Amino acid sequence: MEQTTCICRFYVKDLLYWKLIGPLLTFTLCPNRLQRARMPDEYSEKINKYWDEITGMYILFEDKKPIIELEPNRIRIIAFPAEEYLDGLSERNREQSRKQYQKATATGAMMVFVRDEEKDVLRSYVFPRVNGK
Repeated sequence: MEQTTCICRFYVKDLLYWKLIGPLLTFTLCPNRLQRARMPDEYSEKINKYWDEITGMYILFEDKKPIIELEPNRIRIIAFPAEEYLDGLSERNREQSRKQYQKATATGAMMVFVRDEEKDVLRSYVFPRVNGK
C-alpha cells in the first residue's frame, strides 16, 4: 500500500514548524471541478486520489490561507505559507500565480500546485467552494 506524507510548514513564534498529519475526511471543496473547459490532465487523477489528504492539509491551516503542493512522484503533500511559496517561484510564474492566488482566496477557493520534478512541471489548480463563503 502506498504511503502518503503530509507536511505542514508554518512559522510559529519564529520557529519553523513541521507537522505530519493523516487524512481528514470532509471539506466543502469539490475535486471534480478541474476547469471544465479544459480536458483533464495527467495530474487530475492524483489530485482526486489524494483529495482527503489535500483538503485535510488545507483545513488544518485554513485561517492562514495556505498554498498546497502535491509532489505526485513522492506522494508528498505540503501546506506552505502563501507568500513564502509565491516568492520562491521563478520570476516568470510569480506574478501570474500571485494574481491567481489573490483571486482564489477572495472567493474562498483553495489553490493547489502540482510539482512534478521528473517531468519538470509546475501546474496550479484552483478549487472553488461548492457552497461559497
